[in-house]
Amino acid sequence: MHERCKTCNSWCKTCVGPYYYDCTSCSGDLFLQDGECLEECDYHYGFLGDKCIRSGRNKGDNPSRHSYHQGRTVALAVVISIVLLCAVVICIFLVRTKEKWCKQVLYKETMEYAQ
Repeated sequence: MHERCKTCNSWCKTCVGPYYYDCTSCSGDLFLQDGECLEECDYHYGFLGDKCIRSGRNKGDNPSRHSYHQGRTVALAVVISIVLLCAVVICIFLVRTKEKWCKQVLYKETMEYAQ
């Protein structure tokens, strides 16, 4: 069979061969990066239409979806940290309240015993 007659990988819209890395354009909402069709561009790649373009910038400056996901991950970590901190503060409060209550009960029992 002639090379041009082979069908493309299902992720490719057009291609130069049958493999997943032979794509020249992508199907659906996929992005073309170095011959592969991906759901999102890799680290250090930005978007230009439906293609992933290599970026020489730092990760924080990269306009790709990774920056967006990194921001969401940081926000989630902050929220989890705040929740854990609140839980620790509540536990400390409850322990101290219980200690105070126990001391009051013991003092009351001691006073009743002494009389």
